[in-house]
Amino acid sequence: MIKYITPWFLPKEEFKYWDLYSDKFINHFFGDGDKYEKIVWFHPSEYNRIIEDSQAFEKIKNMCNLEIWLGNFNDNNPSCVINWPTWTWLSSYDNFTKYEKIYNPPVDKLYTCLNRKSKYWRGMLLDEFAKNDLIDDGYLSWHDIAVSDNHLPYKPYPFKYFDNQQRALDDIHTSDLPYGNEGFIIQGNYYERGFVHILPEAIVDDTMYMGNKFAQALLHCRPFLGLATKNSHMKLKELGFELYDELFNYEFDNEDKIETRVKGITENLINIKSENYNSLLHEIKNKLEYNKYHFINLIKNKNNVPKEFWDIDSTIPNMNYFKSIVDKCTN
Repeated sequence: MIKYITPWFLPKEEFKYWDLYSDKFINHFFGDGDKYEKIVWFHPSEYNRIIEDSQAFEKIKNMCNLEIWLGNFNDNNPSCVINWPTWTWLSSYDNFTKYEKIYNPPVDKLYTCLNRKSKYWRGMLLDEFAKNDLIDDGYLSWHDIAVSDNHLPYKPYPFKYFDNQQRALDDIHTSDLPYGNEGFIIQGNYYERGFVHILPEAIVDDTMYMGNKFAQALLHCRPFLGLATKNSHMKLKELGFELYDELFNYEFDNEDKIETRVKGITENLINIKSENYNSLLHEIKNKLEYNKYHFINLIKNKNNVPKEFWDIDSTIPNMNYFKSIVDKCTN
C-alpha cells in the first residue's frame, strides 16, 4: 500500500504539525513509513523546502521509501524527486479559462506588479520603485501579509522609501472565487492597463521557478520582467519563449545578488517610462501572441506530464483534482 500526502488539502488540524524539519513534523507525516510500500509527498509546485535541509531529508528517507513530487525547472533534484514544472502553468490556465477574460483596454500605466504576500525581496523591489518615483506609475498591490517561508522565519524588509501602506486592486478577502485574487485569479481590466508585468516570484534563490504570475502575463499578452532566480529569463528562452530584447536589457538576469537584479528591473522601467506604451504594445504584438500560444502548446502536450502521473489511481483522496485539470487542459 502507498501513502499519499497532498499538502494543499491537509485538514486544518494537521497544520499544527507544520514546523518543517522538526521532529514533530517528521514523525507525524513519515513516522509510519514502515507500514507502507512507499510514502509520496505530492506537491508539484514551487514548494521545494522539503529537500533543502539535508540532515532532515536523510532522516525522512531512513524512515520510509520516499517519493517527492516538485514543480521546479532544476536539473539537479534528488533521485527520489519526480519533477513536474508545468503543473502550476496547467492550474493557471485552468483558472484563466474558468474565471478570467481578455479586456484589451488602452494601456495607461508603465507596469503592473502584484504582491499578495510580503516576501523580503518584494519589499526590496517596492522600496527601489519608491526611491525612483515609480510607485504611482503602475498598478501596484501590497497587502502586507506577513508569512513565514515554511521553515524560514518571516523577515520584514526595512523600508527606507516605500510607505508600506496596503494597496489593493481586488478584494482578496471576500471574493467567492476559489483563491484570493491578485496573484491567482485576475478580475479587473487594471491587469491589462499596465504595460510591463513585473513578476516578483515566490522563489528567488537557487530554485528555478516561474509560476502563476508568469502564466498570467503570457495569457493576457503582456511583456514581463521577473524578479526570480538567477538566469530565469535565459531558462525561459531555452524553453522556446521569446524575450523582449527590443525593450529590455537582460544583463540583470545573470547577477548573483537579488539587490542587483532589483536595480536592473527598475532601470529597465526607467528607460521606457517616457515611451508611448500602446505603440510599444503594437510593435511587439506578434511576439506576445507567439509566447501565449507557445505556452498553451506546452501545457497541452501530454509529454510534459510525468509518465508516473498517469498510473496514479484517481480514487486516491484529492488526486481527482489534479487529474481533472490535466484531462481538461490536455484534451
